[in-house]
Amino acid sequence: MVNHLVGPPLFISLFLLYLNSVRSEILTYKSLDTISYPKAVCNDGSTAGYYISSPSTSAPKHFFIYLESGGWCYDKSTCDERNFTSYSLMTSTMNPDTRDIGGIFDASVLDDYLKVYVHYCTSDGHMGDTDATGSVGYIFRGSEVVHAVVQTLEDDWGITSSAETERVLFGGASAGGRGGMVHLDYVREKYAPVEVVGILDSPLWVDLDPPDFSSKIGEAERGAKDGWSEATAKATCLAPAFRPSPLVFSHLSPAAHRRSG
Repeated sequence: MVNHLVGPPLFISLFLLYLNSVRSEILTYKSLDTISYPKAVCNDGSTAGYYISSPSTSAPKHFFIYLESGGWCYDKSTCDERNFTSYSLMTSTMNPDTRDIGGIFDASVLDDYLKVYVHYCTSDGHMGDTDATGSVGYIFRGSEVVHAVVQTLEDDWGITSSAETERVLFGGASAGGRGGMVHLDYVREKYAPVEVVGILDSPLWVDLDPPDFSSKIGEAERGAKDGWSEATAKATCLAPAFRPSPLVFSHLSPAAHRRSG
């Protein structure tokens, strides 16, 4: 029997191939227009924004929109703690002018994509739409931020009007994956007839009630349901495995719950 092992020469060749398949790309920060999108703000009220790559052409064929990860908070206690330990995830005032995101952003397969990295500063899985008047005391406008970025890209690059546009990849990881899941159909409808493909990495949605409210997931759902007092509605989804739990987060906007059939 022949053992197919990777010897030193082959390993070195594969490693060199990997190094050649990725390249570091610097993205530049842009703030959203406060006049056009006054509600597109972070938890602390600062103007939200995104990072964008340098286009290789004036009419890109492909776009990659990625929502940053970073957990969330769901009541005054968890949000106060987040404000103390992870303030950069609740404000835009600490954002550097440029960032090397790394990971998938450096993959050569995306070389011809215009890449957009939406900074996460709303602590709501990019889904919230409520002000600071409730018991939590923080602004949650993740949905407004995503919508503002999607529209800004349309205004700046003519995604739907350009005959060159072929595909938009949209999604994120963890909290960004949750937001990507909720907004995917909106993006598809907004950019029609352009092909929109979702990339949902670890969104953590299970179509079951939490087994124990003492668990972190159960605690978060209870806090979101009871602590935030705006719109409540049930979400439906094309794939039941991706449907939010029946304990719906009351800080979400009604639009965030609408899923196309």
